[in-house]
Amino acid sequence: MIEVSERNYFIEMKTYIVYFSSLPMCCNTGSSDSVVPDLPVPTISAPSRWVWDQEEERKRQERWQKEQDRLLQEKYQREQEKLREEWQRAKQEAERENS
Repeated sequence: MIEVSERNYFIEMKTYIVYFSSLPMCCNTGSSDSVVPDLPVPTISAPSRWVWDQEEERKRQERWQKEQDRLLQEKYQREQEKLREEWQRAKQEAERENS
């Protein structure tokens, strides 16, 4: 199992690598006018006791999936109700035109 702090550390380090690689290269030409910009230094925190729990993650994903299914079902029911109302209006309008 990968500890959460280790995973966060690697994500943080990747962020810094991408950030630093996007900066222009600074070269010291021997001139005293050369200035190296102040760059943020990553902080390394002590590892915590949190451990990645695959079972808990699976349960979280299942809860998320159920919520997405519920929202989709509600949306479907609202759309069906709108279609029913539209059909009723069209039916009533057709009956008035035929009368």
